[in-house]
Amino acid sequence: MLKSFRRRTSAALLAVVSTVALVGLSAAPANAASSARLLMKGVGSVYSDAPYNNVAVVPGGPAKPFGFKLVNNSGAVQQYKVETAPAAGATAKLYKGTTLLPNTWTSAPVNPGASILLTLKVSLPGSAPQTQFYNQVSVRDAATDEFLAYKYAVANTAAPATQTTAHTALLKTGSQANVGGATSYMYESSNALKVGQNVNFTLRLANNSQQISAINLTADGVYCGVVATYKVGTTNVTALVQGSGYSTGNLLPGKYKNVTVNLKRVGADTCDAYYQGLHAVGVDGDTYVFAHLPFAAL
Repeated sequence: MLKSFRRRTSAALLAVVSTVALVGLSAAPANAASSARLLMKGVGSVYSDAPYNNVAVVPGGPAKPFGFKLVNNSGAVQQYKVETAPAAGATAKLYKGTTLLPNTWTSAPVNPGASILLTLKVSLPGSAPQTQFYNQVSVRDAATDEFLAYKYAVANTAAPATQTTAHTALLKTGSQANVGGATSYMYESSNALKVGQNVNFTLRLANNSQQISAINLTADGVYCGVVATYKVGTTNVTALVQGSGYSTGNLLPGKYKNVTVNLKRVGADTCDAYYQGLHAVGVDGDTYVFAHLPFAAL
């Protein structure tokens, strides 16, 4: 079952990535990687090299900020063209300090080792559907127009307050809003972690139907130097979640169980992030949600 789930998870991620237009980006030249480095953060203060960061955004609510650090990691003065491509249906505005920048902005010359700090503020209209909105920030050489780097600030629509299924799976970390519910393939990122650090997500398994239902929870296997621990209250249910599944037992309508998902980065790895897939099954269907753990940039 876990192997099948992992294949479905990987296929879903590839499908999402393949549908995102690169807005005219061409393959980077062989020497481009040394001339610019673009780092990103969603929540927290630590930047990551991960290409995606997922933040829960409430439709009609305040804009959520994504921070960017554009570093000149070459040995020469560089000038950059930064392009912002908001997702269809989203509003994404790039700022340098308090100054609103145009969607195509050219920087002043940047000395070797120096950096530029930028903020992308993303909001969704009140009518936004429950899905992912990929907002792209890309960097080109201002003189040659050669592509150098890109990142996606992904706004995941927060889950509606009203849920009606027997397989509701609501995922959150920190002060962010919940994602998921009955809608599959929703993601939420934590702050970026260094080796030895850990973070908690809360997964609420709720029966919001009008019938009695148990919910069975399974998870994909761990990789990328991460250890996952699952607890319900003080009871460790990790072996069940990573095996045949943890069952909430029969839940009356409106009742739920909270599962604490602890993800710890225990070793250095070539990955830039980790995705923990979580699969909840009730009598009327199933839901997949994903806890995303960006790794701190070295």
